[in-house]
Amino acid sequence: MSDKSQKLFKYHKNAATALIKLRGDGYSFLELDSIYQILIYQLDCTEVYTEIIHKELSSDEMVYHIKEFFKTSGLPIGSVVFDIEDEEDGRNLNALEKAIFRENGSVWIIHKNDADPFPSNPHAHKLDSFVKLHLGNGKLYRKTQVYGQLPKKELERLRDKIAKGMKDIVLPVLE
Repeated sequence: MSDKSQKLFKYHKNAATALIKLRGDGYSFLELDSIYQILIYQLDCTEVYTEIIHKELSSDEMVYHIKEFFKTSGLPIGSVVFDIEDEEDGRNLNALEKAIFRENGSVWIIHKNDADPFPSNPHAHKLDSFVKLHLGNGKLYRKTQVYGQLPKKELERLRDKIAKGMKDIVLPVLE
């Protein structure tokens, strides 16, 4: 087995063990993909996703980083599945993610009591592509840089789904 294969095998084994530990601690909503996505975000590997595998984290280290992520962002109170298209270059972000993560639709997560109020309070996280959505104007951010813009119709549809599904959320005023 090559060195890369061994590292990948070890990552998957440790991630599966971390998932069992986290679910035992009440994080029953987590999936293996979520662990991968959160670790990439938490350990700032967003430029080269596979870098997370080369860090060779133990399952306990994974658990620590996942819990730290939720300490700062809060636990998710719900999620909405939503397809979006990037208006600037016409490319369907969802299709790109299907190729990478094999998901059906984009999953936007809104955290209650998110410690980071940027870009709006509340805002939506799209962990699989490390994008944040300003729920008032539809701007998409990677870290603090504008990445794109959700078309107004799409933003309104998403806000409507959020309002119906998460009644205790007060959305920012539409700009």
